[in-house]
Amino acid sequence: MLAVQLNELLQGYDSAHALSAPRVLLSILASFVLGAILSALYRAYYRGAEPAERSVGRSFVLLTPAVAMIFNLVQFSLPLSLGLLGAMSFVRFRTPIKRAEDIGFILVMIGVGLSCAVGFFVGGVMLLVIVGLVVVLRGFAPRLLGFSASTLPLLTLRSPELLSFPQLTALIEPFGRPSMVSTQHVEDRHAVVLTVRGHHPTRHAELVQALSQALGPGVTIDVYFPDNQLAE
Repeated sequence: MLAVQLNELLQGYDSAHALSAPRVLLSILASFVLGAILSALYRAYYRGAEPAERSVGRSFVLLTPAVAMIFNLVQFSLPLSLGLLGAMSFVRFRTPIKRAEDIGFILVMIGVGLSCAVGFFVGGVMLLVIVGLVVVLRGFAPRLLGFSASTLPLLTLRSPELLSFPQLTALIEPFGRPSMVSTQHVEDRHAVVLTVRGHHPTRHAELVQALSQALGPGVTIDVYFPDNQLAE
């Protein structure tokens, strides 16, 4: 009896659960729309704070329908599910995800895609409503979520050579009090992100000029102010 049940389980798609083109199309369209909404919420979440990883936000529009399509194909087939598990183990990301919030948004994207794949569209909408509520609370009542009520300018430097924090501190201190946020080394580029407490947008040109003269032309310098726009 057990062998018969196992054999039935290992058969491909059950005819009772055969996929239909309208159903798959509906799930993909719904996931595309919800993915676009999630992308907008991602940008709104980081507005007025640190700069968002634009590639992460843009990818939701493509990844959400992709997740929905993948689970449309494998949800009724154990062999395909196991094959997918093996295939996904070879996927590697060249750019590491360092912020916990980005990982949270990626998990939300997967949840929305799964909701669309099983036809539970209300679940995906409810998930986005919760994300929208978090975005609103962060903007109007940040202390409720543990965020600081004030935001600081961010200084991002990218250089082919390793940057010394003591050297950067000495260069930046005339314009504000620097504090290290993160460092990252990808391929041949070294990136440093700092907050600069007390730096005013009117002195942006002076800061960039001082850093450019001291660090050389190979260094890319960006300053992000609390409105999440690159200073001109």
